[in-house]
Amino acid sequence: ARGNSNVNNKYITLDRSPFDGVTYYQLIQRDINGSENRYNPISNSCDQNTDTEFKVYPNPSNGDFNVEVHAEKRTNVEIDILDVKGRVISTQSHHLEIGNNNLFISEDLTSGVYLIRIIMDNKELNPIKLVVN
Repeated sequence: ARGNSNVNNKYITLDRSPFDGVTYYQLIQRDINGSENRYNPISNSCDQNTDTEFKVYPNPSNGDFNVEVHAEKRTNVEIDILDVKGRVISTQSHHLEIGNNNLFISEDLTSGVYLIRIIMDNKELNPIKLVVN
């Protein structure tokens, strides 16, 4: 704690040894007088498996975005857009060629947070959060 202050103070910490996969963090604020506030946990994915990576950009977007995914063989892929409650908003099917594939997605999405999920070769890749302005 920095004691009494009339300005906002920023605190930063770095997890130098994250687990592979999803890790949960919780902020606990302890004041000098011993009182504490516990904030809701947050999660972060630190998946080191590059075979299942894909990219979504720009992020944030206006509803139009690109999905870049690598394929080791010709295959079909399903791209799902989910709301934060896990409901499927949109599903699209695309054919992938060997190598990097760039797929343009254009959806009429309201402002908010969405998850982009890819299912390729009957395997669900870790979803990526997309913010729509």
